[in-house]
Amino acid sequence: PGGDLYKSLFYKGKEKDLNYYMHSCDTRKNPLLRYILGIYLTDSSALNPFYEFIDSEYNKENNDYYTFPLKNGNNIKVPVPSEEDRKIYRTELTDLILPYMLNYPEDKTLPFHEGPYEYNGVLLHKGDTVFDLGANFGMFSAYASAKDCNVYAFEPTKETIDRYLSKTALINPNITISDYAVSDDDGF
Repeated sequence: PGGDLYKSLFYKGKEKDLNYYMHSCDTRKNPLLRYILGIYLTDSSALNPFYEFIDSEYNKENNDYYTFPLKNGNNIKVPVPSEEDRKIYRTELTDLILPYMLNYPEDKTLPFHEGPYEYNGVLLHKGDTVFDLGANFGMFSAYASAKDCNVYAFEPTKETIDRYLSKTALINPNITISDYAVSDDDGF
């Protein structure tokens, strides 16, 4: 079922399936739904079908990045993951890119694990300055860039910067990487 769920989430022609799997409230208010979402995000049997589908729909040109369209006509571009990072990358992709493809926050029926970051009146507008603290792969940075924002992506892990964040910044305009951690305390 994990593979079918991913296809229903990313394939716009399957809204009926999406409504079958998802309830009309977000997971912060529904612990059972959060638990179910956690199961499908970690379903290893769905990895290959998920990437087969994502490759066929969002990497048609066989680039080293995926291209996800936004309503403003711009595209979110994120690097294709390595084989060993596919599981965690899938979670990030589903969590941070999927909601915007399915018109969240306009359509508040999509539950999520961590993202999206636009809710409760906080919205990104062209020309905004965005600080992505703990940017990781840079998926939210890529989204903010696609919304024509100036992005400062803070990520202290050199390996993550080298493997993904630098590639994300290369294929998206307006992303500046800072290799620092950000906290309300001084320290290492």
